Amino acid sequence: MTLLPALRPARARRPRRTPRHSRLGALRVWTLLSLLLAVAIAAAAWHGLQALEGVPLHVVIDGEDIAGSWDVADLAPGARLMLCAGLSLTVMFLLLLVPLVLGLALSVAVIALVAGVGLPLLAVGLVLALLSAPLWITWGFIALGRRRRAANDALNEDASARMNA
Repeated sequence: MTLLPALRPARARRPRRTPRHSRLGALRVWTLLSLLLAVAIAAAAWHGLQALEGVPLHVVIDGEDIAGSWDVADLAPGARLMLCAGLSLTVMFLLLLVPLVLGLALSVAVIALVAGVGLPLLAVGLVLALLSAPLWITWGFIALGRRRRAANDALNEDASARMNA
């Protein structure tokens, strides 16, 4: 014996996880990954600055050494830290800029390809549809006539069956 739907006991439903929670989790993961990347870039920049100690740097413009020879070891610790931060920010900026520029270039190429190939193909399709319009119209009239003939035959069979009964 089946119970009416109103008399059936209600099933216990599990609470659904809202998309908000999963978005916050993804945001936390990406934030932690970006902070880890920033720390790794800063550590690499600091290590690179330490490797440059003892190597004189020259700023030459038009063949003239304008700053003289200076060394990273001659910098104060605060200046080293600022140089490291500047290098880190430059690397992070480039990590964001390069994919954006590549994505923009790819999207422009796709739009150009669609406009260069897709629009002429669409025009050719429209021209072919217009040129073949008489054939489609003729086919439509033939199909309409067949449909009417089948409907008339069915009506005639029903009427003859009624008359014979």
